[in-house]
Amino acid sequence: MKKFFLLAGMLLLLAACAENKSSDTGSSYQITGKVIYMADNFKSAKICVDANNNGLADDTYCTETAVDGSYSFISNDSITNYPLAASITTVNNAVNAKLNNGEILMYAPKGKADVISIETTLIKSIMEQNSTKTYDMANTEVTALIKKADNKTLFTVYTNALNNADIQNWETSIRGIVGAVTNKLLESTEITADTIITVTQEEVDNINNIIKEEDNKEPENPGTEPATPLEKVTYLFNNAIIKADINNPIDLIAFHEPKLDEPHNKIFGINKDTFGTWQYEEMNPAGVDFMLATAVKYKEEYWDPNTTSKLIASDGYGGYNGLGYLFYYEDEENICSVGQYKSIFYKLMYNVPLEEATQICDYRDYPENATEEELNAFINEVTSCFYNAFKNEKIYFEKYYYTIDTTQLDECNQSLTPLEKVTKMLAGAEIKNSAENPVNLNEHLDPANNNVYPNGIVTRLAIKNDTFGDFLNINLTRNFTGYDSFLERYGYKEENFPSNSELGFEVTHAGSPLNYYEFSNYPYKRSQQPTGMIDEDNICIAGNVSGIFYKSIMDEDILRNEFIPKMEACNNSTDCFTDLLYVYYKNNIFKLEKWYWTIDTSLLEECK
Repeated sequence: MKKFFLLAGMLLLLAACAENKSSDTGSSYQITGKVIYMADNFKSAKICVDANNNGLADDTYCTETAVDGSYSFISNDSITNYPLAASITTVNNAVNAKLNNGEILMYAPKGKADVISIETTLIKSIMEQNSTKTYDMANTEVTALIKKADNKTLFTVYTNALNNADIQNWETSIRGIVGAVTNKLLESTEITADTIITVTQEEVDNINNIIKEEDNKEPENPGTEPATPLEKVTYLFNNAIIKADINNPIDLIAFHEPKLDEPHNKIFGINKDTFGTWQYEEMNPAGVDFMLATAVKYKEEYWDPNTTSKLIASDGYGGYNGLGYLFYYEDEENICSVGQYKSIFYKLMYNVPLEEATQICDYRDYPENATEEELNAFINEVTSCFYNAFKNEKIYFEKYYYTIDTTQLDECNQSLTPLEKVTKMLAGAEIKNSAENPVNLNEHLDPANNNVYPNGIVTRLAIKNDTFGDFLNINLTRNFTGYDSFLERYGYKEENFPSNSELGFEVTHAGSPLNYYEFSNYPYKRSQQPTGMIDEDNICIAGNVSGIFYKSIMDEDILRNEFIPKMEACNNSTDCFTDLLYVYYKNNIFKLEKWYWTIDTSLLEECK
């Protein structure tokens, strides 16, 4: 029987990692974090849970920071429901005569208590002006803003704007002032330390009215609204505290724990450190598919898997000896068929002692043989139970984005042919010159190393050793451009590669001790006709040729002490060598740079 209590873990995280319920006080929260102050005149800061929501550090539960900006205090008001406000005192108290003799205000939004900085201040302001915006959404806007100016510049412009705001009543206007400054920063096309932002009383009043309307949109009693299981789950998820953002998800491949894999290939094991530690290891349901995927049909529109196979996270503590997490794939027998998959993992946490946690919502069986009506009633009952436990701050959830590409697993790579492996490698190469702006080899010739026959025919043009940037490993003589070992043998072909000339020109690295590059048709032709000379060895007839050069980079010590011995052990087996390179490339030990090049041999002095 499937235990329904496992459903809860996929619901959501509310309390930040900086807030933990104190088990011996019964109703208090330990809040810890640090103020990131970007100027040199920091003296101290007063940190408060802003339960009265006025934007000032004047509430009941407060503390003073240490000299390094760190803070730790107990509050009966949870940061799940309220932001933090920091009133910062500077060494020069005359810096701001507008508000409390030198006060600078910064914030952390609801659910985020571990850092107070210029970024969290702007994020909080964005979110309170539009209650539909999640932390992620606001963070994306601030991240784009930081591309215009660094954090210190933003902080300087922000504090100067507060200092110079000509507002009649600071105490009732501060949220509007911060909102107006935030909006003007977002609208600015260029921001420097000298940027001046001014706000008017009318602008501030307008922002305050918007904030007031948004505040009123928040449900006063979330236990009565919404009603359906989907609405309740959605409400919970919208308040999740996110531990990994969409742009930087957790790569499950890096956390694979083969000890947890099942022989029948239905369970993929993940290391226990992947999603952080549990508050109570003895009782940590991580949620499977029932409520979200099957019963409530919950789906986050921006994080939808690109696969037909379900990959569902579940906690692996207890029955699996604390090794980690389990990912189930129900639709396909083979984990490799899952392919690339992106989803969200919700980890259930507790704000109550373990004895009480085990009694939440009854640890009972899911009614597998129930009628649809009985099933819906059961879903409603249990969802409501977890919803109320969440509302009453007995439980909270952590939200982790994760990604996995099962084709990258060793057991899945075995099904790839050498050509498919080479193709995957080249597709991941870092492009150093675009196809529209290639390296012009005519400008990088090194005639001293040209290969010229006695009759004057040029069969090889030498290219200067800095043509494609610094070559990190000058002794890597077997460069990936290896025409005979990889690309030509496996029939790999990109547009204009190895060249758009029928003579088959390409660029190779000459290797140590010469350390330059060669542009030639001779090695290619020799690999096809090794018995002797061939026609059209004159490089001048190539004309205008374009191509692609792949430059390999590897740490010198790894190359000498590890890679070369393994390469020699392949005994000239191309398949073995390809597999070796692919594993090194997948693990980011071996890297490829892709350079586009062009040359017109008809313009060379030798050819005129």
